[in-house]
Amino acid sequence: MTAACISGVINAYNQITVSVNGFNITIRGNVINGRLHIGTFLSNEADSMLFEQFEYDIIMTISEELPAYKNLMIEQYADSIKKREFTGHGFFTYFENVTEGLIVDAGFKQELGMLTATLNDVCEVGFALFIRDGRISCLEGYTFGDAWPDVINTYSIKPNSVQIM
Repeated sequence: MTAACISGVINAYNQITVSVNGFNITIRGNVINGRLHIGTFLSNEADSMLFEQFEYDIIMTISEELPAYKNLMIEQYADSIKKREFTGHGFFTYFENVTEGLIVDAGFKQELGMLTATLNDVCEVGFALFIRDGRISCLEGYTFGDAWPDVINTYSIKPNSVQIM
């Protein structure tokens, strides 16, 4: 077994990315409510750092829909293990192993996502955050018919932009 020492400069998003055998490993640390949360993300895509920040910004914006639970939702996001599935027209991020102490209410169930975003100045997308059993359980990102971009270079989030008919 070989031990490795990783060093580097943490960027403005409180994260560092290290490449190992063609894979990027991103480590992010956040202090939320006085607790340090460390998240690790494995990807072989060069844009993984921007996607991680993009997803975090979406969760931050969606959490504004439930101001009383905003800090708890952010803490759940930071505390969870994330698994992603890309579909070609969007993605699903599943949040697993959220600490029991972070449950809002065991019976709490809701879908949030009154926002859209523009990716790379041309692709309009929407989002849905699913809360099950008092925990964030899944974030869905979807296009309105277009293919999901291979790389996200820029994004602009538009809160409260979904019109309910």
